Amino acid sequence: LAKEQGLADGATVANMKPSIGSVTLSASGTAPVMATDEYGLKTVRFDGVDDILTAAISSALSLTVVGRVRPVAGTEQGIFHTGGTYINRTTGINCRAVVTGTSSKFPNVDPTGPKYHVFTIVASGSVARYAVDGTVADVVGGTGTHTQVTIGRAATALFGAIDGLEWFTTNRALSADECLAAYAAMKTNWGNAIA
Repeated sequence: LAKEQGLADGATVANMKPSIGSVTLSASGTAPVMATDEYGLKTVRFDGVDDILTAAISSALSLTVVGRVRPVAGTEQGIFHTGGTYINRTTGINCRAVVTGTSSKFPNVDPTGPKYHVFTIVASGSVARYAVDGTVADVVGGTGTHTQVTIGRAATALFGAIDGLEWFTTNRALSADECLAAYAAMKTNWGNAIA
């Protein structure tokens, strides 16, 4: 998200191009801001109140976001969504993927703390495949269609206090092995910042 923006800390982010793919996200409502984290990396900081980057989208079948959730105890935090499907942090310490009311938890992933995580949603016919840090969980039920991508919110009103490093799209559904490869590539690209 923030790798090549060249903006100073505190500058608002009006739009963001993906590292792969052609869909540019635009700020809606209050724009997120640039910040520098403890790794010295530029990050896009969402306040958890009304900051989002969003775009209508129809051709992308896989969406990946590299980000982390700043801890807000006892509060659900939205990470990103694609129409009716989304990934969020629950009120506990779990990460959860939801599609049309059916959810799948990633009980060993707490997306808070200093490390960033790699979140992927894949549209694959009648099932949406989700991966967090390369580990895939299939959510049965609903469809994995994408009508938009919004970073900084899950569902219609679940905003997230998140920091984003990068996002990208592909025009085909990634396999489980490719989700793992995407995670490995992000780990190589961002080094110790990735969990």
